[in-house]
Amino acid sequence: QAEKDFVLVLLDFPRDKSKMTEQTIAQNDKLSTQYGISSYPTVIVADAQGKPLAYTAFFRGSIDEHVASLVEARDGGRKNLAGIKEAMALAGEEKAAKLEAALKDFPAGAILNFFKAELDAIAGADPANSFAKKIRNEAAFGALENSLGPALEKFDFAGALATIKKVTEENQFEGTSLQRAHFYEAIVTASMGKVDE
Repeated sequence: QAEKDFVLVLLDFPRDKSKMTEQTIAQNDKLSTQYGISSYPTVIVADAQGKPLAYTAFFRGSIDEHVASLVEARDGGRKNLAGIKEAMALAGEEKAAKLEAALKDFPAGAILNFFKAELDAIAGADPANSFAKKIRNEAAFGALENSLGPALEKFDFAGALATIKKVTEENQFEGTSLQRAHFYEAIVTASMGKVDE
């Protein structure tokens, strides 16, 4: 039944990457960022072009129950996309509120990669709406975390600090994102043996 309604794709993100090719690692990193994946396992229901319709948790149960949950997620996602299209025709605060409601359950990375026009429309329709800035900050912070890995694996603490400062300044982090950036900065500084700084 699943093969009739869906094209099934399984991507493996093992902790031990030693048996993976550089190409597979790069592909996984790109897809993880593109779809805003932050936990595993993650089940994404997407349309034929790869645009996410819904994110669901790993389902424990029978195959038939799992397929039924995927069909429900797909149908709900399609309805959500139709709502986004309708909201784009509106104006002002109503437009911003309906778009935010439709996008709020997607990860920040996915919103920036697949719904950027809609995110820009929120900011344009209601400049006081904080959702667009919050999503951009979350996505930038996710990119920061991804970029810190290679520097830290090479013990390039100075490079990691430079990356943290650059991304923090470029994105004008505030609130929780700024606190998290300072936390990473403190960890890297302590790793350098500069506990008092």
